Amino acid sequence: MDELLMQTTNHEVIRKWATHFFGTPYLSDAGENPDLCIGYHGGEGEGQVLITWEEWFSRFEKEQLLLYYKDELAAGEDFPYFKLIHRGGDVDRHLQAPAEANRDKHINFLEKEEKVAG
Repeated sequence: MDELLMQTTNHEVIRKWATHFFGTPYLSDAGENPDLCIGYHGGEGEGQVLITWEEWFSRFEKEQLLLYYKDELAAGEDFPYFKLIHRGGDVDRHLQAPAEANRDKHINFLEKEEKVAG
């Protein structure tokens, strides 16, 4: 990834980012310990269970996760790149940046969404 990834733990930013791209919250590989996911899906498929945003954010906080993401689609993508990582653990060093470094871009993304909706 040559492009700068943004990062956030802000629920409003995550929800607006995901819904902007028609993303839905779900669990994948719904076995003993399913993974949290967001994606562009028309419904439940094999190994995925749709959940509410409240359930998704509850687990997001319980697991102390952080979302790294792009706010644009790359060629051939149905949904923009993102990665969920633990806030305090080993993370990819090339992705690490202070959350404040991307604050203005988060605000711009939210403002852009509000103008489109309004």
